[in-house]
Amino acid sequence: MCNFIVASSNATSKDPTAISFTARVRTPGGLKSARLDYTVLNPTSGAVGGGGDAQSGPGDETDLSFTLGTRDAQRYIPVGSIFRYRWVLTANNGTVTRTDEQEYLFMDGRYTWRNQADGNVTVYWYGTPEASAQAALRSARSSFDDTAALVGKAVPYALRIFIWRSEDEGKLAMRQQSATFDANVRTGGQRVAPDVLHVFDNASDQDVVRHEVAHVVTHVAGDGPFSGLP
Repeated sequence: MCNFIVASSNATSKDPTAISFTARVRTPGGLKSARLDYTVLNPTSGAVGGGGDAQSGPGDETDLSFTLGTRDAQRYIPVGSIFRYRWVLTANNGTVTRTDEQEYLFMDGRYTWRNQADGNVTVYWYGTPEASAQAALRSARSSFDDTAALVGKAVPYALRIFIWRSEDEGKLAMRQQSATFDANVRTGGQRVAPDVLHVFDNASDQDVVRHEVAHVVTHVAGDGPFSGLP
């Protein structure tokens, strides 16, 4: 029998390319191994899981760390994704403990984000005037409701919209593309997950916001394994 004490457990991201999971653990008799298990929530296709072995030190009290790449050749996990994660701890005597599950909203740590919600639509922004973000929220809410009425299908989950001040400032949050693509294509916005939008061109007319929100509704209304709405 072994009594694990998890003094702290956190997830942070200094930029959109990786998430650092850390914990401080007290283990009488020492820790043999530690693993982080996580799932990324998806409201339409279920959670996608993963994990890996954590780095740790010797002794009864040790710091654990696990770094997850989010934008590389193996995977792309967009800013705005919601993680659920826990540590699986094995003591030197063979005792295994799983910590309580924690939830983490993946943010672009380069900026200080603010947010505002209207029902099941939440807009996240930094730096730009609040009036611009509020206009985006109104446009998103309007597109959400109008498109749902048009196609006769409501979206049954919450939507998160992240607004960068420019495409250049949000480049690291985009899926990796070829140099040719980057040089020739201007990206105003992207639906990066069923419940997450990225906006890089928050112009006063809000066309990008309305357009991307409509993609969310049509995804629910008609996208499937064998067909999709244009």
